[in-house]
Amino acid sequence: MLSKRKIEKLISNGLVRGWNDPRLHTVQGLKRRGYTPTMINNFCEDIGVSRKGNENYTSNKKLEFFARKELDANASRVFGVLEPILLNIVNFDEIKNKQIQAPLFPSDPTKGSRTYKLTQKVFVE
Repeated sequence: MLSKRKIEKLISNGLVRGWNDPRLHTVQGLKRRGYTPTMINNFCEDIGVSRKGNENYTSNKKLEFFARKELDANASRVFGVLEPILLNIVNFDEIKNKQIQAPLFPSDPTKGSRTYKLTQKVFVE
């Protein structure tokens, strides 16, 4: 864990841009990374943060757990292919007009779903 003095030295040497640099594990840095205040508050409540005596280490996995927990309830699922490769289905006539239902929120299917239509040309990762 970096002390305040070490972080100030990193800033003065130009290795990081400031207290809100996303590479630093400060509250401002976590917000720049995209963590919401609710995620940070739930994480701090779970590990028991106080103003003094916090020289212990906590795994990032615990913070990521609270991020996943909040996103599971609030962010809908979508599909995306980052590095697409075009795939042509040769025997497409056998599965023509195939539609697939996928829930937007897997933990709560009542929040809606999306229909995907299978075509002869498909992009895969």
